Amino acid sequence: MSGNSDHSLRTKWTTLIDVLIVAVVCVLFVVTFHPFGTQLYEPFPEDEVVIAAILPMEGSLANFGIGYRQGMEMAVEDINAAGGIRGVPLRIEYFDDKSDPVLSVKAMQAVRDADLPVMIGAIGSENSLAIAPYAGTFDIVMLSPASTTGALTLYSGVYRTVASDVYQGGGMAKIVGGIEDVDSVVVVYLGNQYGLSLMNSFEHEIGNYRIGVENVTEIEIFDDEPMNVTWVVETMVAENPDVVILIVYPEQGAEIMRAAEAAGLAPIWFGSDTMTSSDVSTQVGTYAENMIGWVYTGAQTDGSFVCGAVLS
Repeated sequence: MSGNSDHSLRTKWTTLIDVLIVAVVCVLFVVTFHPFGTQLYEPFPEDEVVIAAILPMEGSLANFGIGYRQGMEMAVEDINAAGGIRGVPLRIEYFDDKSDPVLSVKAMQAVRDADLPVMIGAIGSENSLAIAPYAGTFDIVMLSPASTTGALTLYSGVYRTVASDVYQGGGMAKIVGGIEDVDSVVVVYLGNQYGLSLMNSFEHEIGNYRIGVENVTEIEIFDDEPMNVTWVVETMVAENPDVVILIVYPEQGAEIMRAAEAAGLAPIWFGSDTMTSSDVSTQVGTYAENMIGWVYTGAQTDGSFVCGAVLS
């Protein structure tokens, strides 16, 4: 993380806003036109175009949900200022799932009841997997800006603007495997769909890049039960790792890093995409400044780039 937290945060949300503007336009294209170019029979709205968004305003991913909503609102302002969609203003109706998969399902049902054909969300992989089966059943186009699990490929009508864990896990392995004089690596990961998917991808690739690494220790924790941070850090102290990778949510990562600092540990810290939250630097302080986080940016420099939606 950069020492200038304001600059880092602004860069992050600027990138997010760019992706969301492209995503909204692409989704509205899907709503207005059949994928093969035949216009849908339902008339285009005359007063306003309304789409849905299922985001966590509370819970473990609230920081991301709030940030995504801010980015979406800025995108809506830009789109409407430019004349809207085919001259019709755009509005997003938000549904709060509080980072809870059960509430994500209830929110998806509310989206169907409101007869909204497009839904942006969810954020967490667990949340998206809970509602992905309903996308095809309810005839709703689902576009997730953040869920990375490879399991989303099983469902029709589901798209995303972020790469699969296969690519993030492979990138993690290449970077860690390319660091000189690394003999010991500790990976702390969540035992849910997000953590397991990313950890499995990392494990699959690390064998190809683990030259000179003698020991990889895996520590599994769970989001639905209290974390034994003392045990986690004691395990780290025993291994004395050169590198620690955190595939956890921001609150858990911050707690682990604070305890590690108190224990005198000074490894090279890496964090998965969830650890790029500003909550980490706020709660940990200067000890978190050198943590390296993985964030999918996407190659948008090609002039032929048109749509940010990636088929899951």
